[in-house]
Amino acid sequence: MTGNDVRQYLEKIYKVPVADVRVKMVYHDLEPIDTHPKERMQRSIDATVFPPKPERYEKVAYVRLAPGEVFTFPDIFKDKRPSDVMETLDENASTPKDESKDIILSADNQVESETKKFQRVKGYSKWFKF
Repeated sequence: MTGNDVRQYLEKIYKVPVADVRVKMVYHDLEPIDTHPKERMQRSIDATVFPPKPERYEKVAYVRLAPGEVFTFPDIFKDKRPSDVMETLDENASTPKDESKDIILSADNQVESETKKFQRVKGYSKWFKF
């Protein structure tokens, strides 16, 4: 995002008057979290073994608000908290309903009927099926 994009985003969505916006590219040399420890160790021993690390840049925006303005992040969970949703999901998962059992049984029956259609054709190996 450019400086103007950040300014318009804050003014139109959050309705906050912005005095100044500065955008800066920041390089960081932190290893990605998903890199395997063995690979990290080998790269530190001999850097020519693996391809060089890709450059990792992040964009940081410094925003100065108009005098006297205070920005507070909106509460996106006004009525419901994420923990409430998780509790209801856990309750539904622990008590299976008869409808879900019927759906699973009908799906199993459908799969069995489809597999009977495609029985092994003579002259082809077992793995060659639809």
